[in-house]
Amino acid sequence: MHVKFSTKILNHFKSLLALHHSAATRRITDALYQLCLQPTVHVSPEALVDLLCLLATSVSSNEMSGDNLTFTARLLNVGMKKVYSFDRQACVVKLPVVFTALTVILASEHEEPLAVAMEALKSLIHACIDETLIKQGVDQIRASGMVRKSAPAIIERLCAIVESLLDYRFAAVWDMSFQVMAAMFDKLGEFSSCFLKGALKSLEDIQKLPDEDFPYRKHLHDCIGVAVVALGPETFLKFLPLNIEAQDPSDVNVWLFPILKQNIVGARLSFFNESLLDSIGLLKLKSAKHKQEGRIHSARSVDSLVHLLWSLLPSFCNYPVDTAESFKDLETELLNSLRVEFDFRGVICSSLQKLIQQNKIIKQGENEASGKVGISQQHAVSLYTSEVAASNLDVLRSSASEILFTLSQIFVNSSKDDGGSLQRTIGEFVSIAYKSVVSRLFKSILNKLVKVKKEIANSSNGTSSLTLAKLYDLAVTVLPGLGTTEVDLLFGEVKSELKNQEKAYKLLSAILKHDDGFIARRFEELLKLMIEVMDSCPFSAKQHRLDCLYFLIEHVFKEKPEQMKREIVDSFLTQILLGLKESNKKTRNRAKEIIRQIGHACMDENKGGNKENLYNFFNMVAIRLADETPHIISAAMQGVSHLTYEFNDLLSLAFNVLPSTFLLLQRSSREINKATLGFLKVLVSKSQAEVLQTHMRGMVEALMSPQSSSKIRFSAKVKQLLEMLVKKCGLDAVREVMPEEHVKLLTNIRKTIERKKRKHSANTEETKSRLSKATTSRFKGASKRLAEDSYEQLNDEPLDLLDREKTRSSLRSSDSLKRKLRPDDEPEIDADGRLIITENNRSFKRDVTAIGSNSDVRSVASRKTGKRRKTSQSGWAYTGSEYSCKKGGGDLKRKGKLEPYAYWPLDRKMVSRRPEHRAAARKGMCSVVKRLEGQTVLNALAIKGLQMKRKKKSSHKKHG
Repeated sequence: MHVKFSTKILNHFKSLLALHHSAATRRITDALYQLCLQPTVHVSPEALVDLLCLLATSVSSNEMSGDNLTFTARLLNVGMKKVYSFDRQACVVKLPVVFTALTVILASEHEEPLAVAMEALKSLIHACIDETLIKQGVDQIRASGMVRKSAPAIIERLCAIVESLLDYRFAAVWDMSFQVMAAMFDKLGEFSSCFLKGALKSLEDIQKLPDEDFPYRKHLHDCIGVAVVALGPETFLKFLPLNIEAQDPSDVNVWLFPILKQNIVGARLSFFNESLLDSIGLLKLKSAKHKQEGRIHSARSVDSLVHLLWSLLPSFCNYPVDTAESFKDLETELLNSLRVEFDFRGVICSSLQKLIQQNKIIKQGENEASGKVGISQQHAVSLYTSEVAASNLDVLRSSASEILFTLSQIFVNSSKDDGGSLQRTIGEFVSIAYKSVVSRLFKSILNKLVKVKKEIANSSNGTSSLTLAKLYDLAVTVLPGLGTTEVDLLFGEVKSELKNQEKAYKLLSAILKHDDGFIARRFEELLKLMIEVMDSCPFSAKQHRLDCLYFLIEHVFKEKPEQMKREIVDSFLTQILLGLKESNKKTRNRAKEIIRQIGHACMDENKGGNKENLYNFFNMVAIRLADETPHIISAAMQGVSHLTYEFNDLLSLAFNVLPSTFLLLQRSSREINKATLGFLKVLVSKSQAEVLQTHMRGMVEALMSPQSSSKIRFSAKVKQLLEMLVKKCGLDAVREVMPEEHVKLLTNIRKTIERKKRKHSANTEETKSRLSKATTSRFKGASKRLAEDSYEQLNDEPLDLLDREKTRSSLRSSDSLKRKLRPDDEPEIDADGRLIITENNRSFKRDVTAIGSNSDVRSVASRKTGKRRKTSQSGWAYTGSEYSCKKGGGDLKRKGKLEPYAYWPLDRKMVSRRPEHRAAARKGMCSVVKRLEGQTVLNALAIKGLQMKRKKKSSHKKHG
């Protein structure tokens, strides 16, 4: 359509809108919405924006339904973006009118248009507010200075409209208001300080509201977090300070610390060094003063603030803008704190790690800041180019020498390294340090190793052994930066300690993993060493020994001929299989992984592998089933199971092992039976039904054989295996081979399977028709509910807050559970705040009469429903009533009986599926305290006293 004709149509629409006819207005808005959705249709932006402004003004002047408001909000969103694409200036000028209309929709009483209006505001903020508009507003503010002579800029008016969403008239939709405000902060970025100062103050005031009056605290903190990202912590803290210097601890804005930790990005390290570290120093002096004065509680409060300030350091190291300029100044303070204050070592180490990791990632051409991030955060990360990252790494590299030696000394001398933070930090600096620095550090470690070994040889000192273990850990951390000669020297030091030190095995496995050339140079020596120390391996080092064996076997598959592969694998295979039987979970998992990796290496064509190699490896494992010891037999059976589960090509070979498996089931060894049943389970789960049917008779007979000890010890596993066979091959196929005396077991399995199917189908149907059943069951069961049912529902079922009827019912029931206080229950307090106690003899006659009348009403009601309740009476329960005294109060101890007790009868009908059974059981329980419900302690005691008097009078009359 030509622009001329579309403009004429829009002018006619404008005339029709002036009539304020609802039907005509709806048709026009429908047509405009479809028009704005078409990107290829060209219209006059002036005519379109006039129509949109007419609709926007009609929102506040006319009463509109929820549907109309929803549609109008959508139309204003797409329409203004279309106008912006044609004529930016025409759109920008009218944005305040549209923003005002959308805020009016947010304040409406209708639920439907709220989310649409919020999304429209956010969309228009991101699409129509550009840098030019922001710059015009900033220039106008700076030009006018303190005295405003001109009208507010458009961006100022828009910010004022958005800021008005924080007024109390929008309190019901503050969760949406905070999202719109966050979008504005994100768009304005650092210029938010020019336009949204009042918004920050309003957000601080809202934070002070109590929780019961303010349910949107998470949304508020998210909004403030976006403001932190946009403004930066330095500017943000000028408007919302932490108030750390406040004398009263309650005046400190502690709630800001989690927000700052999560949202600081692109800050200045110099600000932390100059401002926050100075505050930390002042707080330490303050804490020391409190301790001298004996004010321990105040000192601890100040110390907690010191911890909170240090916790901000990792956030300031999140893409800082001045690493190259400011890190040297910060380095001295960090090293001093590392030496003296061990509580902050973890925070400092994680900060240093983040600095190195982020710069390495950027230099390698990878962008860590991916996913859904704001405009301000994208801007902060975009400042990190590969050149900036390289410059930052140069500064960090120049500081690596002093930091590495300091961290190494702290690590060796410290009693523990929480979370390995020191080791990880050393490893990060080793990855960027100069080779000469790493070599000097290694020589220092090697000299200490020799010295500590001599001390251990001269005296059995436990401290020296701990130091030796730490030095081995440190050597593992430094290993990636070492050369060939240094690795050979380290191996010479470590091989003599393999019999004694777990850490020595850990270091050896790290060497083998790090340098495959080392294995090639020392292959024969390594093989001989592994065989020599095989029997003296420490229990805790078995996992690392398995790692060493795997790296050797992996090298064999790469470099050595076929015959040598088989010989070496066969020599170490028993050790690997026995790893499957270790009590340490990590060792077991590592053994499983090694067996699978060897199997894959056998199949790897790049290393000369094929299926024949895999078959040979399987046979190596299976041949150990003929061993004499049950431990090795069960380990071999587990190895066969893992290989069969991992490789489908081994199923045919696995069935060849079945005859041996059936014989092993007759053994009396528990671990052999358990491993054998596990192998059968793998076979059944991986095989097809046709293959299973050929071996089913032997399998079932072996499982159900009278000589089979597994039938008694592992009856649950046997039943599970039979159930799997029934599911795979069918009940008839299993019944044909089942011995006659065990057919009942099949019947039980059939019923179990059918029960599971019924339960599954019932759950599926219940899920499908949950909504439809909810309404019918609510009205159907309303007449059967008891007063205490509501309490049970509140505890057992989640309350659907969208269901008004359920919400009202729960509120009513919770009110009924509360005890109503009488006016005279309130304590009397004089002008000085002291409690007034009045001693007088109160009469409880009227209260008792009222209580008695209430019980009479309940008894009448119970008589009316007696016939129905008779069918659901609870069973007899033993209550311990034989200990009660017939003539007086209290309990008596009977000869030959237990101590007196009271038994609260619990009925099995409480867990019944039928509502009437549960109702009857609950009635029995609630009768224990029903008469005293809602009464004060004085009234309850009075009732009990009157009952005792009546009993005494009746007993006197009988005896009289």
